[in-house]
Amino acid sequence: MKAAQNQQESNLSLFKRLSTFLYPYKYSVMMAIFFVALSVLLNLSPPLIYKEIIDSAIPNKDLQELTNLILISIGILVLSTLSGLAEELFISRFGSGFCFDIRCHMYQHIQRLPLSFFSKVERGELLSRFNTDLINIQVALARTIPSIITNVITLILAASFMLYMNWQLTLISIVTVPVYFLILYFVTKAINEKSKDSFNFGDQLNSKIAEDFSVNGFMFSRLNGIGDNQFQKFSTIATGIRKTRVTIAMLFQANRVSFSALSGLGIVFVYYFAGKHLIQEELTIGTLVAFTVFTQRLYQPIGFLSHTVLDISSGVVSLRRLYKILDMAPESRLPNHQASDKTEAPSRSNTDYICLDNVSFCYTESEKKPVLKGLSMSIAKGERVAFVGGNGAGKSTLALLLSGMLPVQQGEIRIGDLKVNDASADQISEYVNTAVANAFFFNASIFENVRMVYPNATDEAVYHALEKANCTSFISKLPQGVDTLIGQDGYQLSSGQRQRLSVARLFLKNSPIFILDEVTSNLDVESEHEILKSIDEISESNTVIIITHSLETISKANRIFMIDQGKVVKEGSLDYLIKSSPEFRKIFNIKQELAEEV
Repeated sequence: MKAAQNQQESNLSLFKRLSTFLYPYKYSVMMAIFFVALSVLLNLSPPLIYKEIIDSAIPNKDLQELTNLILISIGILVLSTLSGLAEELFISRFGSGFCFDIRCHMYQHIQRLPLSFFSKVERGELLSRFNTDLINIQVALARTIPSIITNVITLILAASFMLYMNWQLTLISIVTVPVYFLILYFVTKAINEKSKDSFNFGDQLNSKIAEDFSVNGFMFSRLNGIGDNQFQKFSTIATGIRKTRVTIAMLFQANRVSFSALSGLGIVFVYYFAGKHLIQEELTIGTLVAFTVFTQRLYQPIGFLSHTVLDISSGVVSLRRLYKILDMAPESRLPNHQASDKTEAPSRSNTDYICLDNVSFCYTESEKKPVLKGLSMSIAKGERVAFVGGNGAGKSTLALLLSGMLPVQQGEIRIGDLKVNDASADQISEYVNTAVANAFFFNASIFENVRMVYPNATDEAVYHALEKANCTSFISKLPQGVDTLIGQDGYQLSSGQRQRLSVARLFLKNSPIFILDEVTSNLDVESEHEILKSIDEISESNTVIIITHSLETISKANRIFMIDQGKVVKEGSLDYLIKSSPEFRKIFNIKQELAEEV
C-alpha cells in the first residue's frame, strides 16, 4: 500500500514538472474549466424540468407552464451547444500549444546531448518520443483532465440532487460501485505493465524498419541473402505487439463489461425500490423519472473516470519515457546559441594558430587505455598539416575534438583566443568545418544539400563553391542539373561525387579551418585526383588539416604529424618521414630502396 502511495506521489510529481509548459496557457485552461462547469450545469437541468412537466404542468393542464418549460429546455440546449464549442476551442488551444512547446524543447535538448547518446539510442526510440508518447501525454492532459473536471462536477451535482430527492434510493443506486472500483484497481495495474511492453515493442519496430529499409540496411540484407532472417526478427517484434495489444484490448473490455454489468445492476435495484415506493404512493412519477435520469448521469461519470484512470496510466508511462531523455545532462560545454559572456568568439584575425596542450580523451569511463594521451601540438594559421597513423591511433578522435563534436576531458584546445573547452558548438562550427568520408546528405536537390551549411548564401556563392570543388563536370550531365534530387544519403550519386559535394560545402562556408577526414578513401584514381584538385583551390589563408591513408593526399601537407597510441611520435615533412621513420614507411608500404632514393 505504501509502495502504491509512493508511486502515486511520483506520478503526481511527474505532472507537476510539466507546469513550466502549462503556465503560458493558464488563460485557456481557466476558460476551458469555466465552460466545462457551465456545460455540466446546463446538462443536469433537464431532469428537473421533466419532473415539473410530469408532476405539475400536465396534471394541472397548465399550457402556459408547459410552454415555458419547453422554451427553457430549448434555451438550455442552445446554450449547452455554444458552451461545448467554446470548451473545445480553449481545450484545443491549450493541448496543441503545450504539445508544440514540449516537442520543440525536446528537439533543442536532444541537439545539446553529447555524441555518445546518439551512438547508443535506438532510432525508433526518438521517433516514438516525438509522436506516440507526446500524443499520449496530450490526451492525458488536454483531453482527460478537463473531462475529469466535467465528470467530477457532474458526479457531485447528480449525487446532491439525488440525496435531496431521496437519500435511501441514492445509497441503493451506488451499492455496486465499491465492487467496480476494486476490479478497476487490478485492471489498471495490469494495463500499466502491458503498456510498457507495448511501447518497448513499438520502439523496436520503428528501429527495425528504419535500419532494414535504409539504403545501407537494404543493400546489406540483399547482398548477404539474409532477407528471410531479417523478416523473422521483424515478425517476432510484430507478434509481440499483436499479443500485447490483444491483452490490453481484453483488459479494457473487461473493465467495460464489469462497469456495464454492475451499473445495470444498480439501476435495477433503483427501479425495484422506487417502484415499491411508487406503489405505496410514497413517490411521484416525476420524481421517479428525474431520479432514474440522475442515476444514469451518476454512473456515466463513474464509467468515464474509470477509463480516465487507464488513459492517465498510459500518459504516465509516456511521461516517464519522455523525462528519461529530458533528464539527460547536455554536454559540459555551453549549449548552442548560448555563448558564455566570459568567452568571446575570436575575430578571424585572431585565429592565428591551433594549440593543443596535454589533451587526453577516453570514450568510456571504464576504458583503461585512453584514445589520446597527453597530446600537445601547435599549428600555424594558413598551414597545411596531415595526421597519419595506424587504425585506432586517435586521428579521427582528434578531428572530433577540434570540431567540437566531443568534449575536451583533459587538457586544453585553443583556436586563436577561443577556448574550445568552453565554447558553444555554434561558435566552434563558425571557425572549424569538416568534410568526412561518409558525408551525410538529405533527400533533397544538390543545390539544397550544399547551401544547407550556409543558408544565407547567394545562388552565385553556391555555384562558385561547386565549381571550385570540381562538381560542375558531373552536374552538367544530370537531367535536372543542380536541382537533381540525390535520394536518401545521396545514393543517387557515386562515392566520388558525394565527396566532391562535401568539399563544396567547405568552400561555401569558408571557415578559417578545414578538416579533411579521409575524403579520398575508397575512391578510384580519377575521383581522388578530382578531390586533390579541389584541395589545391583552398585559399592560403585557410588552415587545412588532412587525415588520410593516401600518400598522394599527404603530399598536399607542409607538415605531417605521425600519431601512435594517442601521442605524436614524430613530425616533419613527407621527405623527412620517408627517410627517417620505418613506422611511416610501413604504414604506406614504402620500400627501403625508394626511401634511400628520396
